[in-house]
Amino acid sequence: MAFKQLKNLIEWITEYHELLEKQYEMLAAVQEDERIQMALSFLASREHRQAEARLQSRDIGRLEMY
Repeated sequence: MAFKQLKNLIEWITEYHELLEKQYEMLAAVQEDERIQMALSFLASREHRQAEARLQSRDIGRLEMY
């Protein structure tokens, strides 16, 4: 995958973490084993934090030049 600017890469990474979060949540919802549900919920919350960190730390205005 080719990215023309650094901001495009950061946006793609953020979207990817959001997608993983949704997938983990969906898998946890249908899982019967409580331990696996807990593990998937943990992974979903971790991906949520990763996406939030990307959204909070980026400054698209400064990334325009890269």
